[in-house]
Amino acid sequence: MDITNGLLQVRRKIAGFSLAMLISSLFVVSAANAATFTDVQPSDWFYPYVEQLAADGIINTSVSNYRSADLTTRAEAAKLLVEGFDIEMSDETVSPFADVQIGAWYAGYMITANEAGFMNGYKDNTGALTGNAGPNDPVTREQFAKMLVLAAPLI
Repeated sequence: MDITNGLLQVRRKIAGFSLAMLISSLFVVSAANAATFTDVQPSDWFYPYVEQLAADGIINTSVSNYRSADLTTRAEAAKLLVEGFDIEMSDETVSPFADVQIGAWYAGYMITANEAGFMNGYKDNTGALTGNAGPNDPVTREQFAKMLVLAAPLI
């Protein structure tokens, strides 16, 4: 293994750990640069994790508040995992989900998550896929835990 691959693996592990810590408390994706947040202070336990994710370009830095008390949506969770584990974005132009429209900011992330095998959408009470993924639904801890385990590269 050359030094570049070794550094990439270390970066992925750090990003994965940071991601897992943030999501374990269901923090929202929409974040600005942690150093300029009005609602994130250096004394907050999650401050260094938010700052690292912003520095790595994993979370949105174009808004002014982090909104740490907001719930994370399934679309945001897909983005965090795809970006956090540096999963190559799909070039698919057809959505496998009826409720994920091509052109929506999250479509590429949810399609990629589906292709990577960590987001297959909802099932009905018989266990059959419904064809919906609920991009704007809050992700539960159990749902995210499953997505995280399935998305995490085993090194």
